[in-house]
Amino acid sequence: MNRVEVRIVIPARNEEDLLPLSLGAVRQAIDYAAHHEHQPVSARITVVADRCRDNSAAAAAQWADEVMTLDAGSVGAARSAGFATIFDSGNTRVPDEALLLCTDADSLVPRTWLTEHLRHTESGADAVAGMVSVRDWAGRRPSLQAQYERAYAASATHVHGANLSFTAATYRAVGGFSGRATGEDQGLVDRIAAAGLRVDFCSRAPVVTSARSVTRAEHGFGHYLNSLEAAS
Repeated sequence: MNRVEVRIVIPARNEEDLLPLSLGAVRQAIDYAAHHEHQPVSARITVVADRCRDNSAAAAAQWADEVMTLDAGSVGAARSAGFATIFDSGNTRVPDEALLLCTDADSLVPRTWLTEHLRHTESGADAVAGMVSVRDWAGRRPSLQAQYERAYAASATHVHGANLSFTAATYRAVGGFSGRATGEDQGLVDRIAAAGLRVDFCSRAPVVTSARSVTRAEHGFGHYLNSLEAAS
């Protein structure tokens, strides 16, 4: 029986407190898929500790299959480096049909996360862009949650590095992530769509992400919330 090959890359910057929770949730999603797929699932997690000044690498080592360090200060460069090491590791070649997934160190994937992404790719999707949700609005203006949810519901085509997947063939075909400090996720999806490949936008299995105001990625999700709050 053929195995389902899965590779997951997670960038991290000063996330030693959240990484155990984030990686634990990813492990639960892998275990769930292993029990619900009709084929064995072979999954590997790579964490890229980028410009960390804490013990993120050590925290990740307890849960991840591979931890690499980087001093780029760019989430795009971190994602790119993570997938580069997967393709260039010298191990068995990553097959074209392998599923590559992204999430973030401050996010929690649901246990159905991997299963949902596999469902889309098995039906022919070349890439899957999932949604995010925020559960903890502590420290934010009370009106921000409703304002954000209205703005978010206005579109069904969200792209988040915290909830994104694509096949290995697709990633190779479009040249992978750019080293951009922001917008690397949208840029990749735009190139996939421009190549005439199929992108599914998935509303099921949203990933829970942080609403913190002290951000790690410049112009990332936290920055968007800060801008929305300032304008309210």
